[in-house]
Amino acid sequence: MEHQDISQLTYLSREALSRGGRVFLYLIDDGVSAVGSDVVQGLRLEGVHVFCCAYGARKRGIPWDDKATFGGLTILADMLSNCDSFAAFTPLHVSTTNYKTRKNARDTIVRISSDPAQLHLPAEAVRIAAGLQPWMDAPVNMLLEGPATKIFSADATELVDGKNFTDHLLAILAWDHPIYIGPSANPVKGPERWGKHIKFLKLRGLQDLLGQARNILSF
Repeated sequence: MEHQDISQLTYLSREALSRGGRVFLYLIDDGVSAVGSDVVQGLRLEGVHVFCCAYGARKRGIPWDDKATFGGLTILADMLSNCDSFAAFTPLHVSTTNYKTRKNARDTIVRISSDPAQLHLPAEAVRIAAGLQPWMDAPVNMLLEGPATKIFSADATELVDGKNFTDHLLAILAWDHPIYIGPSANPVKGPERWGKHIKFLKLRGLQDLLGQARNILSF
C-alpha cells in the first residue's frame, strides 16, 4: 500500500473506533503483503478485525497464521453487503460508499480500466467479480473502460495472469445481466461473438449505472 493509503486507512480506522464503531479490514491482491506490517498489526491491537485473502496469501507465499483471519471472497461479500460504510483502496482509486444513493443503491461495480496485457489488475478484478456474485443478494456489475476490453481477446495467454480469464470469465458471462462497456472503452474485437453478454453504454447510461452503485471497486 502507498504511504497516502496507509495514512488514510489509519485515520479512518481510528476515527471509526473512537466513535464506537466496529472496523473490518480485508487485505486482497498485493495488499496481503502488508498483513504482517507494523501498521496493520498495530490497528489489529487497537481493535480492528483484520482479514486476509487466503488465495492472495498462498500465491505470494505468505503463511496463514494468527496475524489475520484468512478466508475467501465470502468475507468481502459480507462486508460489501452489510457494512454501513465501505472504503476500497486500490492502486487506481480510493472509493467509498455512495452516500447520495446509499439508501436505495445496492449494486457493486467492479470497474476495470487498466490494461490486461500490461498489468495483473484486470485478471484479479475478474476473479473478484466472479467470486463475489454468488454470495451477494444484489448484482455485481462489471464495467470495462479504456484498454480493459482486451479481456475479450481470443488468446488469453497474451494477457497477464491469463488463467484467471479462462477460469472466471465464463462464469461472468453466465450472469443474468451483461458486462458493461463504457463510452471510453477501446473497440471490442468481434462484438457479435458476445451478443447479449455485453452492453455498450453512452455517457448517460454510464451515469445511470454508477448512480445505482452502493460501492465501486476500481482496477
